[in-house]
Amino acid sequence: MAKHLEDIGKDAKDLLTENYPIDGTVKITAQTKSGGFTPKMTLTRSTVKREKGPARESVTAGFEPKYEIKQHKLEFSGKLTSANDLSVGTSVRDVIGQGSKLEVNLTRTDKDGFNGVPSASYKSEAVALKGKLTYPLTPNKPIKLNSEMVLHHSASNSALGIGVDITLEEAAHIHPQVVLAHSTKDSQYHGLVRYDLYSSSLCWGFSFWQKLSDTCNWAIHIFSEENSAKTTFTTGSEYKLDDNTLVKGKSKVIKSDRLDYRASLSLKQKLSPAVLAIFSADLNPRSFLGSSEGDPHSFGLEIKFQD
Repeated sequence: MAKHLEDIGKDAKDLLTENYPIDGTVKITAQTKSGGFTPKMTLTRSTVKREKGPARESVTAGFEPKYEIKQHKLEFSGKLTSANDLSVGTSVRDVIGQGSKLEVNLTRTDKDGFNGVPSASYKSEAVALKGKLTYPLTPNKPIKLNSEMVLHHSASNSALGIGVDITLEEAAHIHPQVVLAHSTKDSQYHGLVRYDLYSSSLCWGFSFWQKLSDTCNWAIHIFSEENSAKTTFTTGSEYKLDDNTLVKGKSKVIKSDRLDYRASLSLKQKLSPAVLAIFSADLNPRSFLGSSEGDPHSFGLEIKFQD
């Protein structure tokens, strides 16, 4: 089955980004499912301390209900948080053909105001298509258009994706994007080029994911933005100690107006069939050598209660 652009290279992205709670985060998530109804509740407390400026504390709560009517391939969803984020929406599958999906959402955030967001997508063995319109219901907010097409060649297991994002403000901000990918049973390659026509700014990236064994995976990711003004190189691996324990580690080098280094560790532990705990540390290696440069160490804990 062909993938959408955001799903290409997902294994490398998840290995290097998922399950790394930091910034003093303590997050509790509870999710259950009964009769097609899936409520999800979260409570998060974060303390962010950076190199410049005082520390700040953020406490948020969220409720995300979802109801699915499988026989009609219909889904209703919503989101409400204490940070004034709100969304309600509905989606239906296969209404205009097998593999199709139509979705309509109403969203609100402090930054973007109210928006109506209709979208449509289609997936088959050879092609994946997606289009989305973000129409502002709050005055003086921009219209946004997103479209993409991914062609998948099953014989070689390679994919070519082309996408365009357009923001209509005083002038049109156009961001074309091209993705190339290839995968085998035990490895994935992913390349990305994105260009901002309005600001003449180029971004590019490359990632590689490799399955080393049944218990160990490894990945690298390089991302350069703003015409190489900032480049980030990340490498990491994960090791499955047993069915209940997963250990992850990664290192990151960031080159901008200076060089910055980070090292992160994560322990994912299944405490019971319904309880999962994740502890993570994001470390500044320079501080171990007596340097005060760079952001301080950061830690986080996430506990999930789920069926």
